[in-house]
Amino acid sequence: MQRVSAGLRRRHLLGVHDRVGFFPVRQKESVALLLGIFGAGGVAVPLSARGAAREIAHQIVDAGISLIITEAAVEKALSDAMAISREQGIAPHRIDAASLFNQTGSGSGLGFGADAPALILYTSGTTGLPKGVVHTHASLMAQVEVLFKAWEWNSEDQLLHVLPLHHIHGLVNAVLGALWAGAQILFRETFSPTQVWKEFAGRKVSVFYGVPTIYHQLADAWEGQELPTQRRWAEGAGQLRLAVSGSAALPARLWARWQNISNQALLERYGMTEIGMAISNPYRGERRAGTVGQPLPGMNVRIVTETGHDAPEGVQGEIWVQGASLFREYWNNPDASRAAFRDGYFLTGDVAEIQNGSVCIRGRSSVDILKSGGDKVSALEIEEVLREHPNIREVAVVGVPDSE
Repeated sequence: MQRVSAGLRRRHLLGVHDRVGFFPVRQKESVALLLGIFGAGGVAVPLSARGAAREIAHQIVDAGISLIITEAAVEKALSDAMAISREQGIAPHRIDAASLFNQTGSGSGLGFGADAPALILYTSGTTGLPKGVVHTHASLMAQVEVLFKAWEWNSEDQLLHVLPLHHIHGLVNAVLGALWAGAQILFRETFSPTQVWKEFAGRKVSVFYGVPTIYHQLADAWEGQELPTQRRWAEGAGQLRLAVSGSAALPARLWARWQNISNQALLERYGMTEIGMAISNPYRGERRAGTVGQPLPGMNVRIVTETGHDAPEGVQGEIWVQGASLFREYWNNPDASRAAFRDGYFLTGDVAEIQNGSVCIRGRSSVDILKSGGDKVSALEIEEVLREHPNIREVAVVGVPDSE
């Protein structure tokens, strides 16, 4: 980290708050790049090597990236993207990551405040081009500190990491969260269900973060094994201190499959790139399938109806969130930034309702809430019902126009 920071400042004249793009393809090295950019006073912009050239070029141009840290594995993706960005007048300086790691000495820290921009993450977005979500050093610290307390992280933990590092889940929740606690991170370059099960069986891993697709593949892999292997793998998963699911709704049937295998309830939570984690099932206490729990400490959450009132239990409304972990703005997009807030709350665009004191996500207001005969229907709720049929393995519900 110190070598990266020194190299950026000494050799490349990095200005405070300059945007620095990098491709987090090698995990350990990428963590050093991220922290080195922070230490040099820059704003880190993770780029996905798997993204289309036009998507990468949009991020380069939109963020006004002045410097890109590259390596051989991403040369093709970067060259194609740079050809497009040059046409739009943006041609960042390129440096090889190895040249930064080969630096000697260390650089002195810069005097930037906690409210200074630190990280720009691009949303996947449901409409239009991805927007750059600006997080400050303070909002990142707030995110990891709330999870440190709520999920009882400690320095003895070992996190098995299989998530991409250009999303908030893998980069902030997992990497920065583990580092904040002084825990160890065991990186795996690609996700392999068999490899993950073997890691669980080794009984060293204590924390695992995944998305529903990962848990689905893990359950399938377990069910395909002979009984002795199933027992060994299940015992390994059962000794995990914490297994978290996020980034998409967790089907209740999959929640039950995992509990049947591991005798452990997955902890489902709710968050977004813009807000970090806002709602979570409890670390200690009952975790309910089909719910994301209650607001985390310090997070103010409202479920607001179309009339602008707080929704009573059982009534759907949009999730509004307020708290220290919220992003500062959408980069270079003041109109979108203003539209995203009301009365100090961020409007998530997600629809939910309270059931027995827990938040139940019903989907995105723009795509998952369907109108049928004047009534609002949640596509996610329909999917849950259909999944109960023994001959239905997976399902997606979408709305189609109807003249009547």
